[in-house]
Amino acid sequence: MDFADFDPTWSFEQAKAAGDYGPASPFQRWQAWSIMLEAYRSNFEEGNRNSVLEALRVCAIHELPMPEWLSVGYQQCFREWRHLHVRTLDEAFGVTLPKGSHFAAMRKARRLEFEVPALVMRLKRKGIPVDEGLFQEIGKALNISAGTAKSAYYKSGYHRSRKLPKKS
Repeated sequence: MDFADFDPTWSFEQAKAAGDYGPASPFQRWQAWSIMLEAYRSNFEEGNRNSVLEALRVCAIHELPMPEWLSVGYQQCFREWRHLHVRTLDEAFGVTLPKGSHFAAMRKARRLEFEVPALVMRLKRKGIPVDEGLFQEIGKALNISAGTAKSAYYKSGYHRSRKLPKKS
C-alpha cells in the first residue's frame, strides 16, 4: 500500500524526523501501521477476534485504510453474527467479559494503562530515570502502590512501542 506522508519501511528515526504532531502525523501513522496493526494481525491469527475491533479503532484514529487482513477479519466476524452462527456481535468479535470478571477492577486497570505511561513520559522528559523511585512518585500521584504503577506501565506495552532513539 502506498502512503503520501510516510513509508512503512522507514526506520524509527526516519519516521520521527517526518513529524510527530498528532494522531494523523507521519510518525504516528507509521507507528500505527508498522507496529500496532502488525501486533493486532498476529493476535487475530492466534484467535483473538477482539483484535479486529482494536485494529479498526487504530485505523480510525490515525486515518489509515484497513489492511486486507483486517477487512477479511471484520467480514468473517460480522458474517458469523449476520448468519446467526453466534447470538451477539460481542460473541462474534470476542468482546465478552470472562465470567467472574470484576468490572470496577478492570476499569481501574484500563485507566492506569493510559495514566501511568503518560506520567512516565512526563517524568522522563524531566530527566527522571525509569526506576523504583519513578514508580513510587507515580504511585503517590495516582494513590496506588509503586508495584501497581510499575505493573500497569509494563502491562500497557508502552515501553516496547515508544523506544527513544539513541543520541549520536
